[in-house]
Amino acid sequence: MPIASADVTIQCFIRYGLDYLIAHPEVLDEIFSNFRNDDLWKQYGEKEIDAIKQFFTQNEVPVVLSWSLNPSRIPCISVQIAQSTELVEAASMDDYLDHVQETKLASTILDYFVPTNVVTGTDESLVTPPTTVDYSLVRPGHILVDSKNEEYLVTRLYDQGIYVAQAGTTINPTRVKVSSFINTSVRKRHQAAISEAIDIGCHSHGDTNVTLYLYYVLIWMFLRFKPELERRCLDLSTFSASDFNRESQYLGENIFSRFIRVTARSMVSWLDDPSDQIDTIVENITEDN
Repeated sequence: MPIASADVTIQCFIRYGLDYLIAHPEVLDEIFSNFRNDDLWKQYGEKEIDAIKQFFTQNEVPVVLSWSLNPSRIPCISVQIAQSTELVEAASMDDYLDHVQETKLASTILDYFVPTNVVTGTDESLVTPPTTVDYSLVRPGHILVDSKNEEYLVTRLYDQGIYVAQAGTTINPTRVKVSSFINTSVRKRHQAAISEAIDIGCHSHGDTNVTLYLYYVLIWMFLRFKPELERRCLDLSTFSASDFNRESQYLGENIFSRFIRVTARSMVSWLDDPSDQIDTIVENITEDN
């Protein structure tokens, strides 16, 4: 799994939800259906629901990382990391998770050469390299590959050359090479759990109702699409909200905000470099006098 990038993930998640509302504006009838109740009808009612639908379908609400109080970007939704902490209770030694085996191209032990002789037998075939070719690193278990990419298991080696298991096909003598029998690599995978706290701001200019509607749409979004958020590597998500806040440093602009704090857990993982694997042991035995 990747690094979760919680703020970017939430930003894209909100855009996903807004695009859904544009494609399905009837959902806004459901979200704000309580405006049709008797006690809310006079102040809000069907007229306000229609205005909300018009706002979301005819306006592209910017979703920005952090935010600036640029009037051309308001109303907007801002996303910023409040806190990101590795969970000690979920930690393990070396953050070890498991080992991953990946397919790779087998390394070449002996590069292509033209055999001086190929003798095909019933069970084995003999491939004789030129005297100029050093095949001292070839070992039983390695793979001889001919020019047609047919593979033959090396069974033994003698002064006459390389013996391979006969697989019912004739070795093409044009050129051959010897490859390792290792065609996979092994990498250690680590994992860590991170507690993410993301502050999401709903900002409007002058009209506090717009801030309110952005807030309720976001609440619906985080409940309705929680599985989608989990698919994006943020799970166990919960939220809390603040009251309206008038940005004091911009009192003349009448900019209003309400913030939602989403807390979630992200699981991140990473891979070490491939581990070295041994397929050839070179013996060098000397005797002490």
